[in-house]
Amino acid sequence: MEGFLNIIVPLPIDIFWNYFRDSYNANSKRMDGKTRILSIIGESFTYKNIADELEVSPNSINAAQKFSRINGPGCVALEKPKITRSKMPVIKEKQFELFFADKANVNMSSYKIKYCG
Repeated sequence: MEGFLNIIVPLPIDIFWNYFRDSYNANSKRMDGKTRILSIIGESFTYKNIADELEVSPNSINAAQKFSRINGPGCVALEKPKITRSKMPVIKEKQFELFFADKANVNMSSYKIKYCG
């Protein structure tokens, strides 16, 4: 009776890849969440290992490694500061032009003035 009591125990690395693959595929936060999950192991394994085991593209692996270097492995992405710009009101713009058009306020440079005599 060959194989009757032979129990095949999966290797710990196989168990790891199976659980990691399941959590990666079950992620509901689309690509951002998948990148975050992949960033946990992105720096620890080679492109080939990750691509073969998880069946993901090299672009996804590269994005995860970049995410890991910027935010830390598995961390939430940093929020960029919002920059707001406001255009100068028309009244201030006219006052600005009037101020610099007045010769009393502006000292003309000698190299820009042509002397004709």
